[in-house]
Order: sequence, then structure tokens, then C-alpha cells
Amino acid sequence: MLLNRAFRIFVQFLLLIAGTLLADGYKNRLYFYWLSALIILFFILELYISKNEKINFELQEANHKISTLTILKSHNTNTLQISLFPKSVIYANKESEIDLYVTSSIPIDNVPQVKLLTNEEFEIKISNQIQHGKRFADNYEYILTNPLVDFKNNRYIHYRFYIVAKKHGSYELTVQVSDGKFEGKLVSTITAQKS
Repeated sequence: MLLNRAFRIFVQFLLLIAGTLLADGYKNRLYFYWLSALIILFFILELYISKNEKINFELQEANHKISTLTILKSHNTNTLQISLFPKSVIYANKESEIDLYVTSSIPIDNVPQVKLLTNEEFEIKISNQIQHGKRFADNYEYILTNPLVDFKNNRYIHYRFYIVAKKHGSYELTVQVSDGKFEGKLVSTITAQKS
């Protein structure tokens, strides 16, 4: 796009200069004014072409976003896809690192908020700060503050937190991610083994 614009400007100047030199336009003042007006018109034309290319690019991005949202809605799929990866085996009464990856099918502006729902109480930490949960309807809810590790291209988000299971067994873990406009949900089971 930039190379194309530079080439157009070069060709326009080449034509103007060649026309001036071949027709002895530098001797006639009226021809010089005409040439100056033509150069200004070429610059204005370049500005409009550049603006048009930018608007077309934005239109294509918006069209892609609408198409993606339509496809996701028709298949009843979340816009934000979530993957949960424990760093190692989870043992009861031992801290375990959990990596949470969120990918968005469309670019998002805000980093989504992470909420964990569990059927048993856990100790959840981020940067050695305990995240306090609330109990309601036989579940525990944890809203994680500052778990963000990386946010790339407005589509790929990496979170990290640490959990400590109070006792061994299998636990249901629901991860909800929302940025106010789009949301994603993952229901998973984690197993804490005897240490």
C-alpha cells in the first residue's frame, strides 16, 4: 500500500517535470502556475485515495467481525474460547499453578474479567495475594484481580493463578470470562490427589 502510493507520486512528478522540460514551460509564467496547481491537485488526490483505502480496510474489518459473530451466534458458540492448563499434577494442600488461555474470534478492546465458580472452597492466589471468595447457592465464587500475564493482538490472553485444594477428590470448576460485550464459559473437573 505504501509502495503503491510512492510509485503513484513518483510517476506524477515524473510526468509533470518531463512535460515542463519538453514544452519549455519554465519560461512561461502561466504554465508554471498551472503546473503548481496540478501538483497541489495531485497531492489532494493522493490524500483522498489514502483515506479511501483506510475506510475500505476498516469496512473489511467490520464485515469480518459481523460475519464471525453471525456464525458464532448461529452455532450457539461463545465468542471467547477458554483453555485451562495445570502446570503439573494437583495435590491436596499444595499450591498448584494454573495457566488460563482465552482466545477471541474477533478483536476485543478490554481485558476480560475472570470469575471462578467451584463446588468446594479453594485457596486461590495471584502474586501471593489470596483471592477471597464468596459462598452462595452451595458454590464458591472467586473474582480474580490482576491475573493477566499477556495480551496479544487484542485476541490472545494469558492468565495465571495458583490454587490450593483443601482435600483430595474431584471438583467442578466453572470459568467465566467477560469483557462487558462478549463472554465465554468453560466447565471443567479438576482432581486433587493425595500428597
